[in-house]
Amino acid sequence: MGRRRYVGVVSEIRIITRELGNPPHSPVLRAVFEFTLASGEIIESTEDFGPEGIINEELTALLMDLRRVAGLES
Repeated sequence: MGRRRYVGVVSEIRIITRELGNPPHSPVLRAVFEFTLASGEIIESTEDFGPEGIINEELTALLMDLRRVAGLES
């Protein structure tokens, strides 16, 4: 099944939940992003990072990249 494409200007992107793996490193296995469009529509997108996951710093970098692509950060 293909991903649904939404059209609109993104006004905000944030991480609303993250599923952590086992300690001691507790990688992020899955994160739910929330995209708010200028129209007020809110879209949730779930990203799976596989069994190894990613560290929180990489998730923060991904969020910054998404914001930059959306034109929310320079």
